[in-house]
Amino acid sequence: MKFILRLFLCMGALRVSAGEHSVAADSVVRIPYAQDLNEEMLYYVFEWGDGTVAPSSIKRSGIHGFMEHQYMSPGTYQGRFCAISVGGQQSEWTPFAVEVTGAAQESSPVIGRSGAWSSAVPKEYWERQVCELKLDGLYALDQLHINSATNFPSHFRIEYSINGGKNWYKLNTAQCFFFPNIGKKDAVFSFNGVVANAVRLLTTRMEPGKGVSIGGMKLTGSKEFLFDCSERGTTIAALNNLWYAYGSAINEVHLDYASSGQSKRPFECGVSYLGNAEWMAWDALEFSWTDADELQELRDKWLDYPMDEDGYVWACPGDPRHLFHNRHYDNNATYINGVVHYFLQTGDDDFMNHICSATELTNLHKARLAMLYQLEQLGGTNGVLTIPDPEVQGTVSSKSGNYWDYYKFGHQSAFDNAEFYRSLLSLAKLERHFENDEKAAEYEALAATVKETFNQLFWDEEAGRYVGWIDVHGVKHDFGFTFVNQHILSCGLADKKHARRVLDWLDGKRIVKGDTSVGKDIYHFGLGARANTVDMATEPGLVETWGGALDPDEEGRYGLSMQNGGSIFYTSYYDLHSRLRYEGIGNAMKRLDGIVDEFEKDELRRVPSNHVGHTLIAGVLLCFPESGIVPMFYVDGIMGITPDFNGLKIRPNLPSDWDWASVKSYWFRGKEYSIRADRAVTLPRIQKNQITVPADGTFVLTSEGIVSVMEEH
Repeated sequence: MKFILRLFLCMGALRVSAGEHSVAADSVVRIPYAQDLNEEMLYYVFEWGDGTVAPSSIKRSGIHGFMEHQYMSPGTYQGRFCAISVGGQQSEWTPFAVEVTGAAQESSPVIGRSGAWSSAVPKEYWERQVCELKLDGLYALDQLHINSATNFPSHFRIEYSINGGKNWYKLNTAQCFFFPNIGKKDAVFSFNGVVANAVRLLTTRMEPGKGVSIGGMKLTGSKEFLFDCSERGTTIAALNNLWYAYGSAINEVHLDYASSGQSKRPFECGVSYLGNAEWMAWDALEFSWTDADELQELRDKWLDYPMDEDGYVWACPGDPRHLFHNRHYDNNATYINGVVHYFLQTGDDDFMNHICSATELTNLHKARLAMLYQLEQLGGTNGVLTIPDPEVQGTVSSKSGNYWDYYKFGHQSAFDNAEFYRSLLSLAKLERHFENDEKAAEYEALAATVKETFNQLFWDEEAGRYVGWIDVHGVKHDFGFTFVNQHILSCGLADKKHARRVLDWLDGKRIVKGDTSVGKDIYHFGLGARANTVDMATEPGLVETWGGALDPDEEGRYGLSMQNGGSIFYTSYYDLHSRLRYEGIGNAMKRLDGIVDEFEKDELRRVPSNHVGHTLIAGVLLCFPESGIVPMFYVDGIMGITPDFNGLKIRPNLPSDWDWASVKSYWFRGKEYSIRADRAVTLPRIQKNQITVPADGTFVLTSEGIVSVMEEH
């Protein structure tokens, strides 16, 4: 049992009402707060009463949050906390008491130590001093304990490395300023599983003529990673840390404390989820396999998600339009895909049977109604979605109709139809789960029709790729949309010949006449392909400039805006799956290696700016929780783990130089498993919650915990 104290605080409190709180472990202490001072950014420092001190991450003022601490032994602990602003204001210390009962707990293994350290005496404020602790290999880090000394640093941050110190990355939750004198205690910083082989303390401000010192460092952790494999190098380290940065976002700075809360400059960070319809499939993909708090938060958002009487799914809980601007017609498909994935993964019958307060329908019926809207209102029964909305007709006078809100996708959109195809297959799985085989067969048959019609309409034989949309006048619009083609290939709409031509174009092996970006320049950003290979300035009327802020001839020039020659990171997930589906794991790993190379430089924490200060050139941080689906390629691509109507399907795709790969903690229908694919194994087996399957073949885990070979048809 872990002893965890959650303190719900106002992160704006620089003067906190004093008082003691005596509670048992795992209870909640609610701390009252007084008026903010100057509404500054701040963090909290906690003295836990057990000889340790820990800072919170930086927060915006006036926001409630919580801190966790694990007590290792029973007893009564007298603790206290204070708030410290970026400007150096410090509140009074507020005391609390915690009574911990139960047996003593074992600490995580110590994986590294260093002795006492003293810095050089600085001459200037900006001089930096470093104390490093290097390990004998990669570890999943738990906590860094720094023993205080006479002159403990007041301004510092904690960093880590996956390549022995060649590149260093900030532990975003451990950036401290005006850190108080903590006496003879250990300052503790949690890594929450980040994989690294070196850590360091870096001073960020020094007092001239005065050095700093510590009594030593102790690092705890484990050799077992969340994502693990036989090849212990930067690739597996990067995949883990991609998840912690952009999936769970557990070590990120979120101004309102929740991992779903957006960050702001200069603390640009990863975000876990949004919860709106457009993100629903991505959110379900990221969190349904975990027991994270975020999954319950998402479930609460989805329970009563609004839709119109005819089945149109709203863009967000407060409005049917995206940014109160226009309707998006990919919402219904992403809603269906998200609901189905969540249910097949969790088996949450209460969720599916819940009667929505807004529609008075169960969530099962809402998923079916969302499909009916696509079939009847958008004409999907004819094999292609056709948007009747007069504002979304794909012309210069139109508005955008999907997630990519810069381009005027409309009328018949390849992007929307690809998601429609995916949703047909998703709902067919759901119907098969409920033994509605006849209805499932109808959806599957329609999906086959959609596939045929799709290729007739959207394939451009001359360019050797799929166009973006066909407007109401029958004009096809192709600007070299890489993300459209990646979505199409990833869900299997292309035949092998078409897929090969698309991938040859993306890889620069084939030049398309008229393209602005060709060859290796298509992957100029490294983290993913440019969104489009034809400058939108060639037809500026077909973009939504949002009041001139993204004019393709000015602020949104090619290569200086993420939707005009820039890149959005999430698309790499579909890129990787496209390559895996049509070219195999070797091709996919080459692209993944390119992503890892970029991640190794700076964890993709880059904020390039164009000539007018616009920083959304590469969409990774801030408002892009979808970045978190990229490391999911390890789970559902390399490990091949996906929920299906009859259980959890496991179809490994190990790289040729990997002997085994595993996921340490994977939740399926209320049970936690450890899943491993191993070349040395010939038959699947399960011992308690440990599942091992051969590296070749397809296997299924049932709700009852039985794993067997899956016969595929």
